Amino acid sequence: MSRRRIEPFWSVDKLIGICAIAVSLATFGIYVYQTHLIQKQQKASVWPYIECYVNYTPQTEGKPNYQLVIRNKGVGPAVIKNIKIDYFGIKHNGDPNDEFLEKLFGKENVPNVITGFANGSVLPAGEKVILLEASEPEKVADNFFEIFKAAKISICYTSIYGDNWTTEKEKQPVECEKCQ
Repeated sequence: MSRRRIEPFWSVDKLIGICAIAVSLATFGIYVYQTHLIQKQQKASVWPYIECYVNYTPQTEGKPNYQLVIRNKGVGPAVIKNIKIDYFGIKHNGDPNDEFLEKLFGKENVPNVITGFANGSVLPAGEKVILLEASEPEKVADNFFEIFKAAKISICYTSIYGDNWTTEKEKQPVECEKCQ
């Protein structure tokens, strides 16, 4: 009768197989992490950075010039989804237009201003847009400056990848879930 030899549980073949599986899983984990980093890098490479401020230009032809400006200081375009303005309870959604100015100044006293930006507009990187500009008469222009200096202005915008941010006048942008 021949004696049967008992094989050890851990053979060289099993150890090599387990090592191959471990190396494959580690490689998979590294690829997943690299993909995550690449996605973050792509999003950062098109990140818009919107700021809003009130600007004063010295007198031209005896008239001061005041502007409400938004500027994209980021590296990618910004899609403006919503602009909200609140001046002590007088609220307005959208670009500041004649309807909003009537609420502020009264129908008879609406200043002669230039407006020209709407929700849904795209602001390219490095560009600025003047939301409102007033230069005459001086009294109205000064009132305009004081109102928009005191007003709470909130802008919600997205990148081309659909990431959303909200910024307020002279504050840092904050990432948000959705523009409303």
